[in-house]
Amino acid sequence: MLVTALMFVALVFTGCPTNTDPEPDPWEKIADWSEEGDFELGTATADIDGTNGRYKETPLGNLIADGIAEYARYTSGEQVDFALHNGQDLKVNGLSAGKLTNTDISATIGNDTLYLVTYTGGEIKTLINIFVSSTSSGTWKANCVVLVSKEVSYSVTPNNDGPPSATSIKVNNKELDPAKTYWVAVGNFIGAATAEQNRFPVGTDKTDLGPTKLSEAVAQYIYVQGTISPPEVNRISGTVPELSTN
Repeated sequence: MLVTALMFVALVFTGCPTNTDPEPDPWEKIADWSEEGDFELGTATADIDGTNGRYKETPLGNLIADGIAEYARYTSGEQVDFALHNGQDLKVNGLSAGKLTNTDISATIGNDTLYLVTYTGGEIKTLINIFVSSTSSGTWKANCVVLVSKEVSYSVTPNNDGPPSATSIKVNNKELDPAKTYWVAVGNFIGAATAEQNRFPVGTDKTDLGPTKLSEAVAQYIYVQGTISPPEVNRISGTVPELSTN
């Protein structure tokens, strides 16, 4: 009789959650920016360096690119391949370890809004080289690295007879396919439909994910993560030469 009772008790307590129970979507943790104003987003486990981020890869630049890519994936529902952003848009030299607020992140980059655009691999190579190799075009004197999310890597190759070039561009460790079409998250400075100096409006299927600013996308990414560590510096080999201010 006692054995039967123990068997019944054992059966009663087998109703635990199983592996098939759905996990909560972390992106459901959406901040109410309009109501809460400036507030704590999360915590940085260490300083996130962005020094000289216009000319070389930095942990801060990588964090920004990753945040843009992940936010674009969530809000668009598309299989976004990666994100690109021009390094000249970095506004600070880094973020300190500890609490990160909305104000901290809004100060990191400019006010571009988020676009999703399809580019061919050939167009992407041209786009990256516009920024890496542009030494002078009218009043445009601001060559810089292009910030890339973790799916992308490339090299900056010096040229003794002229500006450097971007080479060995890879997506998920595979050489960029000139004919393949990629979904790319960019700011409206790059992806806007109206061509203006320094922009690269070529591309198709443009989707304006605004009025979200890039800084808001990165802030939401940090809010979802809660705790972040500085991303590794392993995406861009080499640096672009710093232009003289003369």
